[in-house]
Amino acid sequence: IGSLGQGNMISGNTAAGLEINNSSGSNSIVQNVIGLNLSGSGAVANGTQGIRIVTGGTGNSINDNVVAGNSGAGISISATSSMMITLNEIGEFGGTPFGNGSHGISVLSGSSAITIFNNKIKNNTGNGVDVDSATGVGIKGNYIGENGTLGIDLHASAIQSGATANDA
Repeated sequence: IGSLGQGNMISGNTAAGLEINNSSGSNSIVQNVIGLNLSGSGAVANGTQGIRIVTGGTGNSINDNVVAGNSGAGISISATSSMMITLNEIGEFGGTPFGNGSHGISVLSGSSAITIFNNKIKNNTGNGVDVDSATGVGIKGNYIGENGTLGIDLHASAIQSGATANDA
């Protein structure tokens, strides 16, 4: 969805801007602007998440997108495995803050082998990265700051969310 030099503007939808549901995998989301206007100068929020992947299979990638200004999480992943999330601006565009209304990236139960690498994750209302009951999540080489709660929250259930000894 999108490609080098030919991404999409995905904004102003009543639910998620982009949703992949019950896919076998190998989907690529590349160079899209999700949640902002065409010039990137203002938010045009999607009603929930910017990108939502549910039961997404294996081998998906989210690369080089702007995901900002959405009402819910910037990116939400659930029941998906072997996925790369790289080189995205989440919660800002070109240095201007356009935070998402929840976490920058949310990785939920049933997800495994998710790599979050070399992203800029800022200005979101919730955590920069929220990992809830997922396994094998690698978070490295990112700039994560200026979010509403924690930079990274690792927990086994919604009841355990918040600052604990394993968080950053």
